[in-house]
Amino acid sequence: MISIKEDIIPYLKGEKFSNGIDFTINEKFEDNRRIDLIKKLSVNKKIIHIGCVDHIPLIKEKLSNNTWLHSLITEVADKVVGVDISQEGIDYIKKEVGVTNVVCADITTDDIPELKDEKWDYMILGEIIEHVDNPIQFLNSILEKYRGIVNEIYITAPNIMVRNRFDHMINTSSELINTDHRFWFTPYTLAKVMTLAGYNDIKLDFADRVTLNKGELVSRKLKKMSNQTAEYPFFYFNSVVGIAKF
Repeated sequence: MISIKEDIIPYLKGEKFSNGIDFTINEKFEDNRRIDLIKKLSVNKKIIHIGCVDHIPLIKEKLSNNTWLHSLITEVADKVVGVDISQEGIDYIKKEVGVTNVVCADITTDDIPELKDEKWDYMILGEIIEHVDNPIQFLNSILEKYRGIVNEIYITAPNIMVRNRFDHMINTSSELINTDHRFWFTPYTLAKVMTLAGYNDIKLDFADRVTLNKGELVSRKLKKMSNQTAEYPFFYFNSVVGIAKF
């Protein structure tokens, strides 16, 4: 996890402008799955999980291979409430999956009784922001409504700068994308959106490493044998993570 350098913050806030600033990330990051990072974050914490439904056709498959995020959070959290705007999805997971710690509501406008009279450690938005029509307005509405109620926001989004996306584009002349996505994010643009929404002290992390080639696999194995931590540049990861306090 890294903090945004001080000289970049005026550009994020729009106080300075450059038509070609270098947003350099020299640090390397550990090989972590996004769902494992979120599960670790949630241990013994009180969590609001936004977009808890996921895609209905994928839920049972993810349950069978233990990758449905809401169930993973529920396993380890002290308390969790899932919030989603899809009534169909909420009804489905209550009836077909037997999950009851969920509610159908708009987190930006609705008063949600399940979230009142409680202090929450994290609000988690896992792969949600790219589905939202106006992400700055969305995140600002959350900030204004839940400041003083939630300690930190934890956002993950697809990283357009991951190596394998460029490989696919070059090899196929096509864009491989979820058809409900409105945006792609880079580390800078996610930090920009969060900053303009009113969040400060933003930190970045990365998760879901790409598949390694044979040479990289050998290098990683040698590092493990010598008790070294295998770390990778940010463009080896499919997800960029933004963390900030309310």
